[in-house]
Amino acid sequence: MLHVAPNEAAAVDDVAILNSVTRTGLTTDLPGVVRTRVVTGKSTVAGILAAAQAPEFDMVALIGRQRSVLGQLFHRSVTAHVLLHSQLPVLVLPAR
Repeated sequence: MLHVAPNEAAAVDDVAILNSVTRTGLTTDLPGVVRTRVVTGKSTVAGILAAAQAPEFDMVALIGRQRSVLGQLFHRSVTAHVLLHSQLPVLVLPAR
């Protein structure tokens, strides 16, 4: 699991990240140990693309969120940028 924070003050500890994701049930059927990493000081897209490199990782999994009309007009999609620029396969899961 990767958490990208804009600075050290916004960084969340690894245990909190893992607990948050575990509560969703996304890790239930994954083999092996799920590890977390926090990256700071980069944009979300840059942090994901810099951290998600082979051979350490096999793929990138993202949760795609629905955006409002205003959100679509004024915000760039992290999911779209990662899909376009990732060297690894990308799995996009729908948000509930």
